[in-house]
Amino acid sequence: MKRLLMGLLLLSSVPAPFCAQAEDPGFPGRKVFFDVPVMELAELNKKIDDVVVVDVRSKFEFDTLQIKGAMNIPLADRAFGSKISALRKTNDKPIVFYCNGRSCLKSYEAVMKARTYRVTNVYAYDAGIFEWAKTYPQRAVLLGKSPVSPDNLIDDAKFQAHLLAPDDFVSMVGPTSLVLDVRDTFQRADMVTFSQPVARLGLDNRVQLSQHIERAKKEKKTLMVFDAVGHQVRWLQYYLESQGLKDYYFMKGGSDAYMKRTAK
Repeated sequence: MKRLLMGLLLLSSVPAPFCAQAEDPGFPGRKVFFDVPVMELAELNKKIDDVVVVDVRSKFEFDTLQIKGAMNIPLADRAFGSKISALRKTNDKPIVFYCNGRSCLKSYEAVMKARTYRVTNVYAYDAGIFEWAKTYPQRAVLLGKSPVSPDNLIDDAKFQAHLLAPDDFVSMVGPTSLVLDVRDTFQRADMVTFSQPVARLGLDNRVQLSQHIERAKKEKKTLMVFDAVGHQVRWLQYYLESQGLKDYYFMKGGSDAYMKRTAK
């Protein structure tokens, strides 16, 4: 009995496995992906030179704000699994995936998908790019520049100031506005129509995007932009501001919110 008690005592002193995550209300994804090993903010910073950091967001998001030295392999890329497999063949360091923030699930999903391709030693950095840029601005890149000034990070208040509910968005569309649909091609199954023509382009098409921005400035028109669910436009805001555009609005909730409105 004494030996058994000593054994239990020793077991209780052993740290829990790295992949066993305690529930944390600040990280809702950890409860869903409880067996995905995570790397905390400070730990990633400490090990940054000993891991491979992979940004699994879209190219546009990556080009806007990224961890310095990270590579971009979007989770939405059909070749994601094969690209991660190829990466593993050339590098045996731990692979750490990241996305936007605590409520974003892509970093966990990337770990799960990598496992289906038998790629191991993979982790999720789930605090996201915003916390990283605020905490380690010297190790972040904003629109090609590093270090990142915290003053240049767009906070929620500034983003919210350019959001309009679908009804208000629609009411503002008119002769003095330009409307852009920046949804990905596969997201345009639902037709969104307005009283004015709608220009459709992907966010990665910087040439056309710049042309529309310059037209809006030259003709003194309000740029009205919507995406699928209201997330991509947050990254577009950085580019609009960098181009000196101030008169612009986004549809809150994107086309999904618009379609729910019209379905009522």
